Amino acid sequence: MRIATAIRTSVKWGGAALAIVLLVAWIGSGWWAVHSPILGDNRFLLGSGAVAWVSYPALRSLSDSWRWIYDSPFPFVWWFSYVDNGGYYCLHIPLWAPLLFTLIVTGFAWRADLIARRRAMLGKCTKCGYARAGLAPDAVCPECGSAAAVA
Repeated sequence: MRIATAIRTSVKWGGAALAIVLLVAWIGSGWWAVHSPILGDNRFLLGSGAVAWVSYPALRSLSDSWRWIYDSPFPFVWWFSYVDNGGYYCLHIPLWAPLLFTLIVTGFAWRADLIARRRAMLGKCTKCGYARAGLAPDAVCPECGSAAAVA
């Protein structure tokens, strides 16, 4: 298996799995939220359709454990936001953004794989589409120099 094919396959299936996880987290975070343990002055939150990073010195006085909250206390976050109130910082990243990016990259990988398989079925070079009729099965492509497709 060529390296490009292995990478494309990994992106294709890994992206599909990541998209499912992000979709479930995005929809599910409308009903629940989870807060990370305190990391110095920082805490990470997942809820209301977004991931948030909060930096606040007063966090040190709160409990230092994972916290699950059912009935997410905030409305859905639909856009990026950053709050800076002196010693308090909060960055919200809505989960639809990484989901959309993952779907686009995964879609391109699926499309590239479909094109390569279609070209191989038609007896063409999987990289450039050159017609391989009359060439030896193990000959490199005279157009782009890529190796023959493994049957």
